[in-house]
Amino acid sequence: MSASPVLAPTDRRYGDRVNVSRRAVLRFDGKAEEVDVEDLASDGCRIRAATELEPFAAVSIGLAGIGHTPARLIWRSGDLYGCAFEQRLPLGAAMPGITDNVARLPESTEPRAGASEDEPKYSLRARVAIIAGLSLALWAPILGAVALLF
Repeated sequence: MSASPVLAPTDRRYGDRVNVSRRAVLRFDGKAEEVDVEDLASDGCRIRAATELEPFAAVSIGLAGIGHTPARLIWRSGDLYGCAFEQRLPLGAAMPGITDNVARLPESTEPRAGASEDEPKYSLRARVAIIAGLSLALWAPILGAVALLF
């Protein structure tokens, strides 16, 4: 990317910004990159990106709970960028991006409780046979009652 001027941040926001410190996906020029969203408001956000981005570039910011939102880069200071959303987020729409609403699985490599590595696993054929047998066993009383009625 070519060298671009560093633009000073402007403070023309409509709503209060809230510090969020969340990961997001920034899409630009057919590329995608993970960025850190440092603060968020209904009209824009501040991101930290590892890649140098062009001022006034059209981007899309994907944040869990909000989705991808078209935006424009309006200022830059080092690796920080100010983004103005093309359309303000609807009232309350920024809340899922602020709260920690993303489930994280534990990164443990230990086996699950009650699971044993030497425990035999059933083949697909055996599992289907077990499910079919249990289904028939559960339906047998109902089918028997219906047969007695007719």
